[in-house]
Amino acid sequence: MNRPAAAAHGAAAALPEPFIAAVRERARISDLLPASELRRCGAIFLTTCPWHEDRHPSLTVHPGRNRVHCFVCNRGTDAIGWLQDRQGLTFQEAVLELAGRYGIPAPAVDPAASARLQAEQRERQRLLHWRAGLWQRFQEELAADLAAGGPASHYLQQRGLTADTARQWRLGLHQGRLMLPICDGQGRCCGFSGRSVPRLDANGRSTEATPKYRNSRADALFRRQELVFGLDQAAATIRRSGD
Repeated sequence: MNRPAAAAHGAAAALPEPFIAAVRERARISDLLPASELRRCGAIFLTTCPWHEDRHPSLTVHPGRNRVHCFVCNRGTDAIGWLQDRQGLTFQEAVLELAGRYGIPAPAVDPAASARLQAEQRERQRLLHWRAGLWQRFQEELAADLAAGGPASHYLQQRGLTADTARQWRLGLHQGRLMLPICDGQGRCCGFSGRSVPRLDANGRSTEATPKYRNSRADALFRRQELVFGLDQAAATIRRSGD
């Protein structure tokens, strides 16, 4: 699964091209696959493809070209892309991981740029921890509403959604809003999209909070153009299908 182009471009820009080229040259794609799963076929190796339902080995490992390619789903990548895809790393994380494995010294970076990068990483980790806690609390509040047959339970029924579906998608509830978690490809909650739940007033008329829809504010973690709802749950299927 490919990451958003903007994210990959930003990560690449933070590392010098000669350093990236050295990592591409030294890092061997064959080292990243279990030797016991590789079957020699002349000058190449064959193994099962992770991007589709592969009953017969169709992923070719080319030591000379230092790439893998599947002749069934027509997908391929190098060592950097393999780590990104299989371990959920960013481009920069994959490059630095491989550099460490092969003893390639990391380049000196501008102190100010390095400080900004470290500060952003710390902020992302803080937000991940905070939103993971919120996500858990929202799920508990929705579970209580479902058990009591509350407004959120009735709203879900009206929309044709069962309690099992709500639990499967790990929906939540907060201050009269049904909370949909927006996760990254690794299943980490980056933000929320909230839809107000209609309630009945004293006269039996339906009311709901305004605005009807509300999303988390954009920050170092929640960047809507880089996130797709449900991607974490669909990631395995996407890899197998090659879409």
